[in-house]
Amino acid sequence: LANELSPSISKLEQELCEWFALELGFDKNSGGVAASGGTLNNLNALVSARYSKGLELNPNAAFIISKDAHVSFKKCARILGLKKENIIIIDTDECGRMDISNLNHQISRNLNKGKGIFAIIATLGTTMRGSIDPISEISKICKRNDIWLHVDGSIGGVFSIFDENIKDIENIKEADSITINPQKVLGITKTSSLLIVKNIKYLQMAFQTGLPYLDSDENNINRGELGVQGSRPAEIIKLWLGIKSLGNIGIEEVLKVSINKKLSLENKLDKNKFNIYSGPLHIISFVPKNLSLEESNEWTYKAQKILINNNFMLSRPFYQNRYFLRAVFGNYNTQESHIIKLSELLNEI
Repeated sequence: LANELSPSISKLEQELCEWFALELGFDKNSGGVAASGGTLNNLNALVSARYSKGLELNPNAAFIISKDAHVSFKKCARILGLKKENIIIIDTDECGRMDISNLNHQISRNLNKGKGIFAIIATLGTTMRGSIDPISEISKICKRNDIWLHVDGSIGGVFSIFDENIKDIENIKEADSITINPQKVLGITKTSSLLIVKNIKYLQMAFQTGLPYLDSDENNINRGELGVQGSRPAEIIKLWLGIKSLGNIGIEEVLKVSINKKLSLENKLDKNKFNIYSGPLHIISFVPKNLSLEESNEWTYKAQKILINNNFMLSRPFYQNRYFLRAVFGNYNTQESHIIKLSELLNEI
């Protein structure tokens, strides 16, 4: 987007990003950029973080993720030209959250090896179980070691704006950047991914090269120079329409209901039959207890087919060396009667 070519859409994107930034608790220096998906915005964040630390040409540049972080970060590392060993992976605890003790150990170990750690990625809503990394503790570690804190809130970031009752979600304002994908829960047509940064100057520093073929006011930022994408479709209109149509009250209702539906299924599943993996958000994964790996994988395959024949679509992700079934309650039209029927089917298979 450029002010000369799309002034209205550029203004809309700027104002919507600034609104999200203020709702997150950032100040007037903040802002952001829209992109076609969370992977691109995670890449935008890592490029900015690496540039801000002066490590863009350093072969030992590295970043830190948990073992439950999204796979997009491994793709980003390839694009950034990072060695495989420069993706530092941290263990998770029994709740699927980044283990702080292991994080401290790995930072010391890798700094002593000469690694230039430019970012730690905290996940706000892991793909498998909706877990939230301990953002407050990670933030303190980042400040102590002068490391950029990026929060991958592709799944759970939108909850941080409208629900402060979820543990550690209020600490999102301590991040340097956060990826938010509102389409994940709010029912907005893909794509509507935003990268929000605490200080917009870091996006400018990392990506602004000058556009000599455009006659633009030097006081205005050409928004095509705030990320990897230059020309972009006007995706921001869909997000603006979705936010306007729902309003704050509607958004809060959608988010609250999505969590309540997850809790309803969790309460109805047979605890004697299933190992259940779930965090504070709207995602739940499960697998039967006391089965061999082969039996477990066969059960999930069979169960998924039975559910599809009954008009239920649950994904079958691979996690901890076996397949699970996973339900994501992102559809506002899911009714309690559907959850009852789903739980009955699962408990009987």
